[in-house]
Amino acid sequence: MPVRVRTRDGRVFLVLLEVQSRWGADVPLRLLEYDVRHRLHTGLSVLPVVLLLTPSPNVVESFEDGGIRYRFQVLSFAAMDAKKVMDLGHPCLMPFVGLMRGGKDHFDRAEQIIYDSGLDRRDKADLLTGMALLSGLVSKDLPQKLLNRRRCNKPCQA
Repeated sequence: MPVRVRTRDGRVFLVLLEVQSRWGADVPLRLLEYDVRHRLHTGLSVLPVVLLLTPSPNVVESFEDGGIRYRFQVLSFAAMDAKKVMDLGHPCLMPFVGLMRGGKDHFDRAEQIIYDSGLDRRDKADLLTGMALLSGLVSKDLPQKLLNRRRCNKPCQA
């Protein structure tokens, strides 16, 4: 997903955001391919970023082969501290809490933050649905627990 960014000083570039549920050995090469295509198409410089939803021991932040040297950034939800994100209190971040370090311990509170937010009912439903789907990447119990509570219309009581 390319995102065009303009800095306050007027610099324009693309952030190339590649979202991956799981790490694959081909991620660096695919990212390089997208990077080159966007550079050729737009003429802009590119900041390549992989947003990794689940932990993996095989993550790399560069690719080298022959004359090619390519570097990119990896942002891993598994490396993020759920408590710090919880302390921010932004409802839109809560669906990702289950993926984070310590997220299972804060899952119920993240759900409650969504319910207690001033967001429209539909937006809350979308966030809770996203929370259930994303937590399914790391747990079988968390999405089931959340869905059971939603069926009963009783947040945070299982």
